[in-house]
Amino acid sequence: MNINKSEKPKKIAFLFMIYDFIEKEELWYNFFNNNVDENLYTIYIHCKNKNDVRINSFFSKFLIDKNYPTEWGKYNLVNVQNKLLELALNDEDNYKFMLLSGSHIPLHNFDFIYNFLISNNSSYFSFFNPYVYNLFQERTIYYATLGHKHFKTINNYKNYNLKKWKFGSQWCILNRNHTNFLVINQKILDRIFSDSQFPDEYAYINFLFENKQTNDIINKPTSFVTWRYLTSNPNLKSKPCCFSNNDLTNNILLNLKSSYLFLRKVHSNCAINENIIFSETHNFNLSGKFIKFTKNKEVKDDKKYIDLFMAQCKNNEPVKKPNNESVKKPNNEPVKKPNKEPNKKTNNEPVKKINNEPVKKINKEPVKTQNSKSDKKINNILHKMLKIIKIKTNNT
Repeated sequence: MNINKSEKPKKIAFLFMIYDFIEKEELWYNFFNNNVDENLYTIYIHCKNKNDVRINSFFSKFLIDKNYPTEWGKYNLVNVQNKLLELALNDEDNYKFMLLSGSHIPLHNFDFIYNFLISNNSSYFSFFNPYVYNLFQERTIYYATLGHKHFKTINNYKNYNLKKWKFGSQWCILNRNHTNFLVINQKILDRIFSDSQFPDEYAYINFLFENKQTNDIINKPTSFVTWRYLTSNPNLKSKPCCFSNNDLTNNILLNLKSSYLFLRKVHSNCAINENIIFSETHNFNLSGKFIKFTKNKEVKDDKKYIDLFMAQCKNNEPVKKPNNESVKKPNNEPVKKPNKEPNKKTNNEPVKKINNEPVKKINKEPVKTQNSKSDKKINNILHKMLKIIKIKTNNT
């Protein structure tokens, strides 16, 4: 790890929002204790059920003093994020601020994630415009275009143009400038979003954009999540998928590792090969697989990406994009679906018999080409050869 000893090292702040425990606690413990310098990170943990918390002694020392009530889809989730960011800002060496759930796992060792994040001053979000029906990481497959309806629940006293708003994931990574801007404007955030629906998935990104704080924002998800792939555990039917049992094969981990920093949701009983997680990472391309924007309302092709990705990973096949050439015209325009109408007769009249005779079927003869003479010669030769073969077989 390249660190200038003459300067204070930059730190990464890990901000966990959990219910009462961390699903893969042992994996996270190994992540932070695998020859890692403790001066390179800080950890802040908010526990919803602090009285029933079940975490080991290593993580318990990082629990924040106060816990706040949280509800799914309510603004109090954003309030907890604000409090965690505010606490983390008190450490002037914290350089990046990372929001994580209790069901996240890292896909790399600490050194790789640390070096990747301190190499730039970028904030990472995962967002799309629900009005345009962009498909980003399958989010709109599940929520369709509900995002813009949630925008109408805000207190829009500043008259924002909501048609320009984005919708996405709360699991972002912030630089210090963006973190500071959000924290010092908590009261404005409270006023706009306190009564809104699902503000955790659009409050930060839209507030930054509306206030022209867009420098250094990268729209690439750092956490992989799937809303279509179903776990093998029949007791877990959550959306997004919660990986369980043997869902995460070695090949799936290797493929995810090449494009993402983290993975969620992962159940505590999910078998994971930690040797793959903590091994060296090569040919990394953040969110390089199957992430694309499209204005096409037909999302079938986009659905294929994750389905194909998971299937090929399980089968140990190289991951590749589905071949859609067969469904496109030569001018690369999608083929229009035919109107589903009942078959119509010509001139809307029933087919009549000619001279009271049944209509004869048309013989399906091969279409004659320009070289019909040469084709006849070939057919004659073949016919003669078949006769000779029959004669010989009869004589034997």
